[in-house]
Amino acid sequence: MYWMSCIMFVFTLCVLFFVLWKIYKINEMKKSVGKLIATYPRVKRRWIALLGPAYFIGQCMYIYAQYVSGDIGTVEKFLIQLGVHAVASCFMTLIAIHLIKSVQIYEKGVIDGLNFYSYEELKGYKTSTWENQKENIFLYRGREKMNDNVNLLIRQEDMNELENILQRYIPKLMMK
Repeated sequence: MYWMSCIMFVFTLCVLFFVLWKIYKINEMKKSVGKLIATYPRVKRRWIALLGPAYFIGQCMYIYAQYVSGDIGTVEKFLIQLGVHAVASCFMTLIAIHLIKSVQIYEKGVIDGLNFYSYEELKGYKTSTWENQKENIFLYRGREKMNDNVNLLIRQEDMNELENILQRYIPKLMMK
């Protein structure tokens, strides 16, 4: 159990550093993608991402209660288990913040949370209701990409304005 906790601690630290690196890269990319054209807030259901950090913070409190009651025998086990959940809580908080952040439209591409999609990379965009009850905008990256359709999940009232902006840079694709 102790070694497994140590491995999990190292793994969660690596994941946290990867997310911090992605945030750094996106912030650096913002300097070179031209002028910010528009930002669009996400749909409200994206706020469910805040349940992740709440869960891991609750687990930290539970581990502390176990340590105080004597269920966790040594300080090392307590610190490792607490460290795993604390790092996971930080990671989930960063992910939740970037899932909730607005979609940003720049002169050279779209920033969607932790991802940047340049207009040169995109094959087009489409509007569809096949994944959601309400129509939304998908950026199409091509079949060769693992995630070929990127759902922007913006609010319904911002759809027409975003579509007008995207028409300047990439073609509209018809759904089959």
